[in-house]
Amino acid sequence: MKILSKVFMVIIIVSSSSYAQQNALMNKFEENKVKDLQSVILNDINTGIKAVESPYYFSVDDWLTTGLVLGATSLVMTMDRSIRVGVQKQHSHTLDSFLPYAEYYGRGHLVLAGGGILYLTGLISGNEDITQTGRMLTQALVVTGVYTVGMKFLLGRSRPYENEGPYSVEGLQTKNEDNSLPSGHTSTAFAVSTVLSRKFDNIFASILLYGLAGATAYQRVYSDSHWFSDTMLGAAIGIFVGNKVYDLNNPSKQEENKLAVNPFYVSNGLGLSLSYTF
Repeated sequence: MKILSKVFMVIIIVSSSSYAQQNALMNKFEENKVKDLQSVILNDINTGIKAVESPYYFSVDDWLTTGLVLGATSLVMTMDRSIRVGVQKQHSHTLDSFLPYAEYYGRGHLVLAGGGILYLTGLISGNEDITQTGRMLTQALVVTGVYTVGMKFLLGRSRPYENEGPYSVEGLQTKNEDNSLPSGHTSTAFAVSTVLSRKFDNIFASILLYGLAGATAYQRVYSDSHWFSDTMLGAAIGIFVGNKVYDLNNPSKQEENKLAVNPFYVSNGLGLSLSYTF
């Protein structure tokens, strides 16, 4: 019995020691996992900051493009009043029923929720493809928000329904009715579509995605929430941010953006021209 007792005690001691070693290894594994997660998140935040700072590193071509966009926006402002009248005449029961859903595509909090869910799902499951998609959507939303909110505050343009005209710009305004330029819904929608378009790299997916973004832009004018020039500048910001975020997360694919999107106005409505380089 004494021998059996000693053997039993040895087994308990060995088992306890083994458990302690396993527990220490698990703790070390979890500690490393947390450190890796922190490193990934910090890297993603730094990438977002680089996207925000990108205008500081603009090339001559970048500034030329920016000048053309701002010049085109200023030119379109001279047509905003007539465009508004034309679009308001297009109201119908079908459009009144359908277009409110297009507005959801540009809602920042929905994009943030979707991007965040994808990001966390990818991190937990270890799927880098899902993680990257969620990361880019989240970064695109944040960077777009920095640009659009900042410009809205600085410019302080009156919204169409205020009936103060397209040239009512007071600056440094925080009220929603005086934050028309640029359109935040439009910039968000085009940023999302640009990121996903380049991620999927499929012409049919791109047409669908940019069609959704275009519908969001049209809804903002249709609902009298924005002037057409607001959506034009918003689309340009969204496309720029979407491409910049994608390039920063995929440096080896920076030359693969082949889709160009340009909003245009005709006598009976608004539209988007799509061009794809093969």
